[in-house]
Amino acid sequence: MKRIARAARWPLIVVLGIVAGYLLLVGAYLLPVEPMARNVRASVPALNGEWGQEDAYEQLIRGYVPTQLDNSTDAVMMLAAVHESEKSPFVQAAEGCNYGGDGTSFAALMAYAQGEALDSVAVARYWHGYLVLLKPLLLGMSYLDIRMLLMLVQGALLLAVVAGLCRRGLGFLVPAFGVSLIFITPSVTGFSLQFSTSFCTLLAAMIALLYLPRKRLQQNGLQRLFLITGMVVCYVDYLTYPIATLGMPLCLCPFLLEQKDGKAQLRCFASCCLCWAAGYFGMWAGKWVIAGLLSDEPWFWANLVAKIRQRSAGESDQTAISYLDVLVSQLRPFAKRAYLLAFAALAAGWLLVLWRRRRQPSQPFHAAKRLVLALTALLPFAWYFFTQNHSFNHAFFTSRALSVSAFAACCLLMMPLKRK
Repeated sequence: MKRIARAARWPLIVVLGIVAGYLLLVGAYLLPVEPMARNVRASVPALNGEWGQEDAYEQLIRGYVPTQLDNSTDAVMMLAAVHESEKSPFVQAAEGCNYGGDGTSFAALMAYAQGEALDSVAVARYWHGYLVLLKPLLLGMSYLDIRMLLMLVQGALLLAVVAGLCRRGLGFLVPAFGVSLIFITPSVTGFSLQFSTSFCTLLAAMIALLYLPRKRLQQNGLQRLFLITGMVVCYVDYLTYPIATLGMPLCLCPFLLEQKDGKAQLRCFASCCLCWAAGYFGMWAGKWVIAGLLSDEPWFWANLVAKIRQRSAGESDQTAISYLDVLVSQLRPFAKRAYLLAFAALAAGWLLVLWRRRRQPSQPFHAAKRLVLALTALLPFAWYFFTQNHSFNHAFFTSRALSVSAFAACCLLMMPLKRK
């Protein structure tokens, strides 16, 4: 009976998460829209060129794709927040509607600010859980206020991760964490609602790992944490770089947990990946069931299957693409002189430190832990394989998943620096 109860615990958490997420969205749709609409309209001059040029895909540093914003998707998120409908909040939470027109979503936001009539567009395949936070914030804040708030929150979360690493005696991993941030570009994520969802989720998961008692993590707490992380990122994210919410915290596990043998290490890795996938895809499946039952869209399931096939297909704009093309598209944004110079300087610094500490005894590190880190480094490449079309077309933000590979690889390189 105990085994049956334990086996039923994980699906129960997912079901409870689906119910709680849906009810939170229903509550968000009960909030008054008019104050949000005023704040959204007050934010438009910052985007339409009236207060300085900033277009749908603004690059803060021209020519550097990792500094490119996604104001187009941010426009979708704001239009979803201010969308009004005569339908009940229960149906609105299932359909996830926003405003659209003949042009792009960015143009639709400009038209909304001018008071033009826009069509209602349902995007029921996503949870749109970000609305649980975005709607209350828009009651008293503009888009620019929220940007500033995101920068402050992300800065605090980053400091908490660094402090947690030092608290756990893992200060030697701080440089590795810093290198991984090169691929995320935190100086840009705070400017974008779209980029902040996965970033804040992965930082919160890392903080939980670093500050929760070790005994609590050993007693199924670790698997539960990854299950909830997968559920949260599915709930709030727009399919940006969710695999980072699995890989970044997973890099810490070999250093925080002391399994007795190599098989235990590999079992821990496999169970964490499976729990994250169960949370992520289970939460998504729950949204699809809710949308299928409550949405008025007659072709919801057909459109959903077509969209899944499109995003995973090996073609873009009816042109065949190979997996190698996808990988090149993810690496190309960082093939710039400034990045190459930074990587060269980091490599030289690491060799210098390694040479200076060559005679100091280091703590032995189990071969299985090295294997776990190597497998973790491969997670983004597996994600790219199953989302080839999406990754190729949106490389300017899906390339942020490479932060996992960078963090895992640097953790491997930092092992000789850990003293006894």
